[in-house]
Amino acid sequence: MVKGVEPVVPVPRSERTLSMLVYMLFWPMALARELAEIAGIPSKYVYPYLKPWIRRGVVEVLKGTGANIYRLSEWARDLLQKVLDSVQSFRGKMAAKRVEDRAVEIARKFVYQRWGRDLSEEEEVLVRFLARWWLEKGRDYFQSVWGEGLSNALSLAIEKTMGRKIDPETITEALTILEAAGVIYIEERSRLGPKVKLSNAILDQLRFLALNKLRTR
Repeated sequence: MVKGVEPVVPVPRSERTLSMLVYMLFWPMALARELAEIAGIPSKYVYPYLKPWIRRGVVEVLKGTGANIYRLSEWARDLLQKVLDSVQSFRGKMAAKRVEDRAVEIARKFVYQRWGRDLSEEEEVLVRFLARWWLEKGRDYFQSVWGEGLSNALSLAIEKTMGRKIDPETITEALTILEAAGVIYIEERSRLGPKVKLSNAILDQLRFLALNKLRTR
């Protein structure tokens, strides 16, 4: 790379490759099995997918104990961070309904696979709320505080932001159904109190939607 000249990195055409690059941006030292899980491929195919990016100097391979460790090079990390910052800025301009619809579409598949039925109305509202929370707040997790209760906090927030009144008991049932289906992830032992987010499988799709929209602007 010529000093003082910013490298030109083509946008990955493969969604799998892009998901691995984005993962390395958040997790600087990644094992092949972690990248394989994110991309939905066998571990042995991680290196072939990343080989062109290793040649370009975007990805570096470190020899670990029994397994290779992948990371973004320093300049590539800086460049992708700029892209991420642009995505964060673009979030506020994206159509919220499009993001919510995508989250609901994936959630429907997960719930059908696990429970053999469609989303209930309350479950769909909860998914839309968490997608909107991610989009507008720029944070994955919705955080409650100790003593408040996650379901109570969600009930109040949903009524305030979406104008829908759902009692805490119904939200508790929806959380149980959605967590078992892999739609959401709940962290009960958070220092500040229980918190919930859409699963990584859904958030990765929403991030890809944002990156793809940015690429076509």
